[in-house]
Formats: sequence, structure tokens, C-alpha cells
Amino acid sequence: QSTGTAPASIKPLNVALPAVWVKSPDVTINTVKATGGENIGIKITANNVHLQNVDVSKFQYGIHVESCSGSEIVSSNIHNNTKDGIYLKKASGYLLEGSKSVNNDANGISLVTSTNGQITGSTISKNKKGIELSSSSTGNTIQNNQLISNNYQAISLATCSGNIINNNQITGSGKEAIL
Repeated sequence: QSTGTAPASIKPLNVALPAVWVKSPDVTINTVKATGGENIGIKITANNVHLQNVDVSKFQYGIHVESCSGSEIVSSNIHNNTKDGIYLKKASGYLLEGSKSVNNDANGISLVTSTNGQITGSTISKNKKGIELSSSSTGNTIQNNQLISNNYQAISLATCSGNIINNNQITGSGKEAIL
């Protein structure tokens, strides 16, 4: 397992690429701030990557996890991105815990064909939608979160089944709380 502490701030050198792209498995990234770019703040395409205390803002996608398992995003702040704060596509066995996804122009968190993961103890607020599950995302547990003042739904379940939604505090949704 690799562990690293990066400089206080990372800005992308090539706006067409992610500021940080993790392609190797079993990596821990702790205490990183990534700001500003046209693409993705942190992209994960490897198994068992652990992000802790990261702050990601002003990208299209704050954190993009794709085609991997065992990713963890803990105690992190993802905010002010022009699309989704956290985007998980074909991710399995992930954990999103104690984090904030705030003021993103699209979804705070998107799950696309993602399975058997957990979103817990997090604050998702002031996004277009709070959490959106789509494309047969199944076996996910969404519990003990605060979903506050999202413009449309706090939680949207499009073409999904077999997910557990438990003990979430939902306030100030612009439309339906759960759809």
C-alpha cells in the first residue's frame, strides 16, 4: 500500500486531464486540496483507493470513480463544481463517509450502475439533486445523512431497486424529498 501527503494545493497543469488520477491499487491520499480546472479534480480507476481529508472544488466533476471496487472517500469536502460533486460509475463496495458535497451545479452524488456501497454520515446540500441513483444501481445503503436545500429531489432513484435508504434527515428540497 502506498501512502502520500501532497502539497497544500494542487492545480492541474493540463486542463484536459484530471488534477490527480489514481491508476494504481491500494493507495491512500490524505490532506490534499485540488482547485480549478476544466475536467476532473480527482479520478480513481483502481481498486482500494482511500481518500481522506481532501478538498476538491471548481472542476466539472469533483471526484470521479469508475470501474473499480473498494474506494473510500472519508472526511472530505467536495464543493462548487460545475457538474457532479462525486460521480461513481460501475463502482462496487465503495464507502463515502463523513463528507460534504455542497453547491455543485448538478448532483451532489451520482451513482451510475454502482453496487453494494455505502453513503453514511455525510452532508449533501445546495446541489441540483442531492443523491441520484440510476442505471440499475443496486445493493447500496444510504443512511444517517443530512440532505439539505437541494433544488430538486434529495434522493432520486431512477431505474434502480434493492437499495436501502434509512434514517436520513431531509429538509428544504425544492421538489420531492425522495423520488
